[in-house]
Amino acid sequence: MKHRITIAALLLLLTVTAHSQDAIERLLPQLLACDNIDIRETISNDIFNDGKNRYSFLINTTPVGNLPEGLLDSLVAAFEYEHRFATESDRYRKHTGNGDSIFYTLAYNGTNHPKPNSSKLNVINHSFNADIECAATLDIYDNNFNFYFLHTEMTGNKSDGKVYDAASLTALFSEIAADTLTKSVPVRYDITDGNYNGSWQFQYEEKRKTHCRGMRLEIPAKVASKVYARMSDAIESVNCATDQPFYHSRKRNDTSIIFGANWEGDVFCMRRMDDGRVFILHTETTPDSDVAIPDNWPEINIINH
Repeated sequence: MKHRITIAALLLLLTVTAHSQDAIERLLPQLLACDNIDIRETISNDIFNDGKNRYSFLINTTPVGNLPEGLLDSLVAAFEYEHRFATESDRYRKHTGNGDSIFYTLAYNGTNHPKPNSSKLNVINHSFNADIECAATLDIYDNNFNFYFLHTEMTGNKSDGKVYDAASLTALFSEIAADTLTKSVPVRYDITDGNYNGSWQFQYEEKRKTHCRGMRLEIPAKVASKVYARMSDAIESVNCATDQPFYHSRKRNDTSIIFGANWEGDVFCMRRMDDGRVFILHTETTPDSDVAIPDNWPEINIINH
């Protein structure tokens, strides 16, 4: 399906006084409401970033037609407006008979041209310095697009006024496990030979070995919605006031959090299945071990390499 992006006309409609990093943020709820788009949000408490939280929003390569009419044009208009005001920016546009190709990179209080051999934040086709304050990318090509937004700021939600950390999430997990409707299965993931075939969560590029012990809960569909809401609210509340370093990732039916400055602490994963069931995983790591959780953890009890 061909698409045509009319930047000049859109700029006439874009009447905002703030820079479009704010306009982009205002578009995030509309993107989250799109059921047929794979979206991942992350919040991490970076102890090397003055205690502020880092929020990111990622849409991997997705057909343009999956977006509601006008939403992609709104994103383009915001990027086109802002590329002049960002600390650094790149813009590439090409018009062809098959549609428009557009690539935008915005960097605020940072660079999108990090020095060789320096610590980098790599996002799809773009790179930034690791401690950048705000960044955004938008690539449109071959009737597909991908989008990324990052902002370092204090952020968080308080669902019930409580403050959660690893210990309180463990207590809530144990309470859910004690319910007679919950099915509990012990899990163990041991890898010492470097054989990390498949897809994993919380895996560093140079993984050495992992020894994870824990429990997986299966919640029946008739009570799963209530349990999912309660556990996800508790995970969301971690980023309010905890002093513990953490990394929290969430998708539409999937959420996870890991504690520790180097991802060496407790892990909590939760996934809602198509049939309504909910699975919850809690693992701990033994000393001198990295963390690695298989992506299909609801189906795997034991790994022993």
